[in-house]
Amino acid sequence: MSVVRKPDDTNGYESPALAPHLKLGKTGEEIAVKYLQKNNYLVYKRNVRLGHDEIDIIAYETQEKQLVFVEVKTRKKKWNSYSPLMNLTRAKKKKMIRAKNKWISENEYDEGCRIDVICVVGESVVNHYKGISVNG
Repeated sequence: MSVVRKPDDTNGYESPALAPHLKLGKTGEEIAVKYLQKNNYLVYKRNVRLGHDEIDIIAYETQEKQLVFVEVKTRKKKWNSYSPLMNLTRAKKKKMIRAKNKWISENEYDEGCRIDVICVVGESVVNHYKGISVNG
């Protein structure tokens, strides 16, 4: 199946419409970026692809002087017994650590860093978990 693309003003083509779950994820990332900036983080990069892995946001926490690799989990609305964090499986944590390690190696980075998870529900950040581990 081919995708019909229409010219636009930026690169000559309009990207195809995003699937609803991808659009929701992109919206959640935008909310997370604003949250990080409001909390004195410097956003360095977004949607960094490393082979089959991806890092949603790479930011620098100015207070603790630490590079932070951020995974964003987004839900459209709040369910009393369900947190976006429930989608963060052990396998996903391992992928996040692998992506972080690849980025560190490729960029010869040797300072402090950690992996955080930001949970977005609706239009707001509901949790920010700092320094997650595979077992945590």
